[in-house]
Amino acid sequence: VKDAYFEFDEGQDTIIKATGATGEAAAELTKNMGNVARRINGDFSTIGSAIGEVNTRFGFTGEELENATEQFLKFSEITGVDATGAVQSISKAMYNAGIDTSKYSELLDEIAVAAQASGISADKLADNLTKYGTQTRAAGLNTKESIALFAQFEKSGVNAEAALGGLKTAIKSWSDEGKNSR
Repeated sequence: VKDAYFEFDEGQDTIIKATGATGEAAAELTKNMGNVARRINGDFSTIGSAIGEVNTRFGFTGEELENATEQFLKFSEITGVDATGAVQSISKAMYNAGIDTSKYSELLDEIAVAAQASGISADKLADNLTKYGTQTRAAGLNTKESIALFAQFEKSGVNAEAALGGLKTAIKSWSDEGKNSR
């Protein structure tokens, strides 16, 4: 019982560090952590860290926070990536692409499927969306198409940085010539 208390307390401390919440807000986030812990297998520290990051990055609270945290924890288990890191990289990719936060679940699914099909890590896919999203959008690709492109690059052994550097140059040339980049 003593160990469980200390583990729970560690999870609570993690939430407070991640969010800066105090008083009633901290109590509500702690309650959310307990609710998630009853529904998903994981330690309080991991759950608390994910809760804190989802709350901070997406602004979710209550049931929406719990559902999103559960999905990120499941995504983490399926893809082998750190849950808190996944929240960070996915949120960056979404903000970079102008994707509404309510669409996080669809993006998690798309990245998980592409990662499993191609062997590229889910972290790298999300990072590529952030790093090269401007170039792929300029080429007329949507997020799903960009994910597929990065996955295909990985399967084919293509260096994404080199290929997209060339794409950037080509888009500028096409644009100068009045051509549609897509």
